[in-house]
Parts: sequence; structure tokens; C-alpha cells
Amino acid sequence: MTLALVVLAAGSGSRFGGNKHLADVGPSGQSLLEYSVHDALLAGFDHIVMVISHDADQIALTEKLRLQSSSIRKDFVFQSLTDGHEHPAEIKHQLQSLGGRTKPWGTAHAVLSCCDVIDSPFVVINADDFYGASNFHKLAEFLRLCTDPTMSVMPGYQLGKTLSHHGGVNRGICTVDDDGLLVDVAEALDIVIDSDNPQQCLVRSDATRLPVHCLVSMNMWGFQPTVFPLLQRAFQNFLIAEDSTTLPDLTKRELYIPNVVCAAIQNGEIGVKLLPSQEIWQ
Repeated sequence: MTLALVVLAAGSGSRFGGNKHLADVGPSGQSLLEYSVHDALLAGFDHIVMVISHDADQIALTEKLRLQSSSIRKDFVFQSLTDGHEHPAEIKHQLQSLGGRTKPWGTAHAVLSCCDVIDSPFVVINADDFYGASNFHKLAEFLRLCTDPTMSVMPGYQLGKTLSHHGGVNRGICTVDDDGLLVDVAEALDIVIDSDNPQQCLVRSDATRLPVHCLVSMNMWGFQPTVFPLLQRAFQNFLIAEDSTTLPDLTKRELYIPNVVCAAIQNGEIGVKLLPSQEIWQ
């Protein structure tokens, strides 16, 4: 079975001050992205799909990746504002006049951008995160054995193992049922270790506390190709306001993978198996 790795690299890296996934972090100048690709290849992935922008540094990176494991298939997809998808007629004019928008539409749209080059199960990751080798193996094994075309999978990281020494972080807090299936992902903002209790984390945005071992999403997902129609429909709905006479503000809004996944779960269209992980996010 072919397994594809979709790497989301079209973001601008504004919080980091540049393209974080291109920064040298290894002893020989390896980037975070190169570590992820290496781990995926060892887990048996044989198709790499890079979602990139027209940034010159990212285009240069593609040339570097072309030389890495040249025997496997590689595709490079540009995530743009107006190309690649049919938009409803009532918003085409507004899309063409989005002179003030420069950011991509979000992670869900980034995955949708790959629909023409993927026809197998695939795993989605951010280019600027380090996920740990074991998670690539876990997700690859699950997708190889899964016979349900509507079943997806994700690793659940322990919250305490995903915090930063440089300030608060935002995390998707996972709710799971008795069968280990994802029920919901709720974003919590500005999380740090509780100074009064190291076994708890403090959500500074609302002063709530969470146990350090609660499971969170780090935007690593395993999908079947059947997810693409769900993404397409969600993106169309995202672009059209509930009141058809008023278009949404399309200059800033983004559509994220958890938005689509949680809605599809609630509609009974997909299931997502959560696999607990012991890896440390970096």
C-alpha cells in the first residue's frame, strides 16, 4: 500500500520571524522538515507531498528535498488564494479582488490543495514541528490495517510534554470516548505549567487548569482519500455566509483541520482513532 506524507509548509512563519522549518537544528545543519521526512521514510512512507507558497526560500527547499531519497515519489503543491478549486459564483469576484489578503486559507485548505496528487491513505504534519519517529510508525501501521474508508487517526500527546520554555502555547484539548475515538478538539490558549502544582497546566486565557497528562492534538493526522469531499464541502461553506446576502470577511479568516474533523464527527461522517503518544513535542 502506498502511504503519503503531506507536509504543510506554506505558512509565513511570522511568529518565529522566518521559515522555522528551514532553520538549521541538527548537528550537520539538518532542518526540522528533513527529520520528519527521514522518520516517515523509515516508517514506510513512499510518497512525499509538500504544500508550499511561492516564497523563494521554500522553492529552494524543494530542490534540496528532491535529492533526498530520490527513489520515492515527490509532489510539490502551491497553496494559493484563488487557484485549484471551483468557488461559488457569488464569491468569485470578491476572491479576485482580495488585494489585502496574503495569508493562505488555513490548514484544511492546504490539505485540500493536495487532492489531485493523492489517491492513498496519507498523514498530514506541519513542516515546523518535530513529532517523534514512533508516531509515524503508529499512524502508518493503523492506516495499513484499517479497512474502514471513513476512519481517520491521530496521535494524542500529553499536554505536559508539549509546552515551551519560551512562553505560553495554544493546544487543541482532545475529548475521547470509551472506545478511544475522538469526540472533540477544543482550543485552549496561552498554556503554561502551573507554578503552584507541577502536575497541572494553567490556561492563562481563562484561568482554568488541566492535568499535565491530558491529551492534545499537535496537528498530525492520518486520513483516507475519502476526506477530500468533506474538505471541499467545508471550504465552500466557509466561504459563503449563512445569510447569502452578506459575504464573510475573507481577508483574515482561516479554516483549520480540527474545524472540519469535529464537524464531520458530529455528523457521523468520519471517525478518528486517537492513539496515545509518549513523544515529546519540539
